Amino acid sequence: AIVEIELPGDDETPETVRPGCFRAYKSHFKDGGLSFPLPRFLLEVLAELGIAFTQMASNFFRYFLASWVRAREEGLEFGLDELKQLFATKRNSGFPDTMILAPRAGRSIIDGIPNRDDWCREKFFVFKINPASVGNFDFGRIPREWSDEIGKFFSFFEANSARRSF
Repeated sequence: AIVEIELPGDDETPETVRPGCFRAYKSHFKDGGLSFPLPRFLLEVLAELGIAFTQMASNFFRYFLASWVRAREEGLEFGLDELKQLFATKRNSGFPDTMILAPRAGRSIIDGIPNRDDWCREKFFVFKINPASVGNFDFGRIPREWSDEIGKFFSFFEANSARRSF
């Protein structure tokens, strides 16, 4: 199978999704090291969070990937619980419906990733959902439309999270 990539139409934005396709930011691949098929561990977290793929700002992906790799190097599991222990998930102030990760005080294990990466929205593309692009992951578990409930989810978590160390 081949990953089918297309340019977006003139009327398409990262928020809109044509049937059978999803959007991705060029920066996730060019600058962030993402490749196809999309990593299952990342797709699982996005499904658990209930956010669309393009709601994940480049900063979110970079911190998540770097933390996942570092945990694997140490023989540790890294998923949504560990992500929430190390990072606060916040709305991107430049694009309020996208999400960034901010290291929690005293828990930074990775340096040098900028919090503001609003430029990532400038270039995006469309890819078709098939085994070459997402493996055997049920991409239907990831919302097609951007969620406006993100703030409620993270506010609830912040108020009710258990403090465990990584």
